[in-house]
Amino acid sequence: MAKIHNAPTVHPPVGAYSHAIEIPPNARWLFISGQIALSPDGKVPDDFNPQCELVWMNLQNVLKSAGMDIKDLVKLTVFMVRETDLPAFREIRDRFLEGWRPATTLVFVRALARPQWLIEIEAIAARA
Repeated sequence: MAKIHNAPTVHPPVGAYSHAIEIPPNARWLFISGQIALSPDGKVPDDFNPQCELVWMNLQNVLKSAGMDIKDLVKLTVFMVRETDLPAFREIRDRFLEGWRPATTLVFVRALARPQWLIEIEAIAARA
């Protein structure tokens, strides 16, 4: 079981994340490439909300294929193009994470690899 570390000498997290996650010995690790809003049939939704939902569903499906789930996520790196999408991202993230708070970094970027992509999430998961 992963152990959350939020040091009392550091300001508490300012969002739905933890400062650090400790993984027990002999855990299985899964390094997940950046997931984008690309459906199995190759389509990309036009708007941010359906893109964000699809990214989280793709992430869940990758975890499931490895015998893991959302609670196994220990680190997320989120890349977003538009700061105005942050409230929607937070709502969708909170729904998918169901109270779990992995270590997280959020970065706003000028663009992703394709101009229609508005969000990409890469992750690390671990299961003891």
